Amino acid sequence: MKDLRNRWEVYLLLRKSGMPALQVRR
Repeated sequence: MKDLRNRWEVYLLLRKSGMPALQVRR
């Protein structure tokens, strides 16, 4: 579950930066 939390944080960070969420789905 640690990985999931890290991914969620990165997803939020990328979303704040205005980057496409599609890159996070990698």
